[in-house]
Amino acid sequence: MRLSSTLLLFLIHFVNIAQCDVAITDVNLDTYEVTIEVLNSVGCIAAPIGGTPGKVSQLQIGYHLPEPFDEDNAVVDLMTLPDAPCSPQWVANGYNLGMNDDNNYPGWWFSPSTSTSFDADIMGDGLVTGDVVTIPLNPPGDYTAYPYPLAECGDDLIEYWLSEGECIEFVVWQLNYGASWHDVTGGWAISENGWEPDTYQDQDCDNSWYLCRDENPGPPVINSDLDCPVDAPDAVVGGVEFEFGCVGETPAYRLSYVVWNYGNEEITDYCIEIWNEDYYQCFDDSLFGNYSIPVGEGQQFTTPFFEYDALGSFFTISVDNVNDEIVTGNNNTTVYYPDELDELVCPEECEPETIVEYEYDTIYIELPPEIVYDTLIIVDVVDNFIYDTTYI
Repeated sequence: MRLSSTLLLFLIHFVNIAQCDVAITDVNLDTYEVTIEVLNSVGCIAAPIGGTPGKVSQLQIGYHLPEPFDEDNAVVDLMTLPDAPCSPQWVANGYNLGMNDDNNYPGWWFSPSTSTSFDADIMGDGLVTGDVVTIPLNPPGDYTAYPYPLAECGDDLIEYWLSEGECIEFVVWQLNYGASWHDVTGGWAISENGWEPDTYQDQDCDNSWYLCRDENPGPPVINSDLDCPVDAPDAVVGGVEFEFGCVGETPAYRLSYVVWNYGNEEITDYCIEIWNEDYYQCFDDSLFGNYSIPVGEGQQFTTPFFEYDALGSFFTISVDNVNDEIVTGNNNTTVYYPDELDELVCPEECEPETIVEYEYDTIYIELPPEIVYDTLIIVDVVDNFIYDTTYI
């Protein structure tokens, strides 16, 4: 139910989470670095080590040759490269080039884990929307003295693969210390050995970069059946904020939110629906003007005030009827009511005192003319008796 009154006694703000989104935008094999851009940090779950909600606090790159694992192919099989760079030092220290035999993800090589805790010069206190960061694939150090199979010797390994004419696939392997993206849901990490696909925050094609692909990003080569979105807009509702208080004796709230365009084509027309309220509004830039949403930008909206009826703990805001969009699950954003709304007590209004005001006009009463008597003077008295005739 909408409320027409605009009397608001106090305001409290509540920000809702949205999608966490990063992308590989470049791979430089001259410097052995991967460039990552944070497209949206608002919904990023905090890393368990040195993390902050709404920030990217840790990143790790994984890379491999996406050909099927083959023991007879000395280039593809990292376990059987006795003559490859670094191999003598690894063998001397009890390691194979590549991962140990009991590793859950054979064939993969990894960059160092780059985090706010250990790499503040790169990550600062956490990356937010719009930040661009360069992740080194090869850490400083002496792999001869202490071989560490998660990162060292990466530059030599990359050069060896390239000299053999191989193509290399790079992916965002880990984000905020979460699990990797498993192949059963479209990713790259095998799902054997009991590993479950549950906490990878950004299941997106632009987390993959393949050297032999004309255009990047694209689907992971390890799972080429994954369909990536074609050129199209991608509308997502985020940045939801509550304002609430009392309208008279009635708890009320309104929302402000942003419709973001995460696609690669401009949004020109779209509709917004708030499922718990009688609210459905459509926008067409050709009719209203200034409502288009360029790629990577957002349009902010504010609703009217709604009466809070305390039914349910959440609702959904949806954006639909978007021009040329391929509809995905991110068109619906779940919004939870803040606890403060249930605790809100609106004061009862007192009956006003009745004051009756009388107005009086001045009334003039006109009296009859005054009677004036002249003085009467008696000059003489005469006895004058008058009798009627009497018959006897």
